[in-house]
Amino acid sequence: MTNPSLIASLCADLTPVSRTHVERQIAVAGLIGGGVSFAALLSTLGIQSGLSSIAQMTPFGIKLGFAVSLAAVGFAALLKLARPDGIPKNIPQKAAAIFVLLASIALVQGGHVNNADDAKLLLGASWQSCSLRIAALSMPITAMIGWAVRRQAPVHLRSAGAAVGMTSGATAAALYALSCTESSSLFVLIWYSAGIALSTAFGALLGPRFLRW
Repeated sequence: MTNPSLIASLCADLTPVSRTHVERQIAVAGLIGGGVSFAALLSTLGIQSGLSSIAQMTPFGIKLGFAVSLAAVGFAALLKLARPDGIPKNIPQKAAAIFVLLASIALVQGGHVNNADDAKLLLGASWQSCSLRIAALSMPITAMIGWAVRRQAPVHLRSAGAAVGMTSGATAAALYALSCTESSSLFVLIWYSAGIALSTAFGALLGPRFLRW
């Protein structure tokens, strides 16, 4: 078979692919993984009571906003890194802006603390388990999103793995906020960030092996 005939045969059955094909595949994979994680959350930790009250809604909104914002940054990076020529821009700056905003909120809250006992409350009562729970909840999401990214053509495998882990960890943190009763922004800044960092490191570690195509 000559080269022109080989090329013609390879191109014979080509079908157009939607411009949003990659976005849809990764988003659907994230929803499936998130559904598994949400089911695990319901069966183990449950949803905190009184979530609709003003007292609970404000800290929940802060936790959810922090996690969703980081998930959006990770997802944007992932869409670039899933393609061979994709190089995300300004990701560290965008993530840093989110952390600075939350740190500012934590400083405002800390300014109202009057004694050592109240200061201890800022670190919360579930710090021993929070980060590990977030990391554990991120595992199904990491597996599904990683599978979807592997079907694309990533080249920077460690960076793509880190983006998978960051997106999954932040999504898991958003789910965990449904059961977390901590109200301190400092708690969120430290322990939610640690859980997301664990997931990001795990993704970066497995990326070169798991995402190879």
